[in-house]
Amino acid sequence: MLNWYIKTFRKRSAVRLIIILDDHRVKEFWRIPKGDTIELQGYGAYRIDNENLHLSSKNVPTFYYNIMNVEPLKLLSTETKTFMSPKSYQTALNSKAVEKMLDATKPVSIDTQTIILIVVFVVCIGALGYYFNGQFEALRSLIDPQV
Repeated sequence: MLNWYIKTFRKRSAVRLIIILDDHRVKEFWRIPKGDTIELQGYGAYRIDNENLHLSSKNVPTFYYNIMNVEPLKLLSTETKTFMSPKSYQTALNSKAVEKMLDATKPVSIDTQTIILIVVFVVCIGALGYYFNGQFEALRSLIDPQV
């Protein structure tokens, strides 16, 4: 109810908070700051840093927070964990896919254990066929004595 009231009637003095919870859910709050902090019932107090301010499409100051960090997230920071650009990453993915496709077209050698298992399987199928063929002849002679 407080979010709706501030969002509707006090938008000019309010800031929007987007908080990412531990289970990766996202919650949105609208609050009026008191100095450089914002207090949220049940979540604690968060610090406002104007260097990490983002404006929404309606020019509302927006701050993004992790639930376990008082400081706002730096969304526009150039510090990254990887040194790849999106284009070089896509090139790497494409080359990995091409490499896998080329590996799939190479002939696969069959080891001796597989050959022995195939031979044993074929011999067993032949023996079962020979055995059942004799059984079918005996069954046919029981059913139709004229044969």
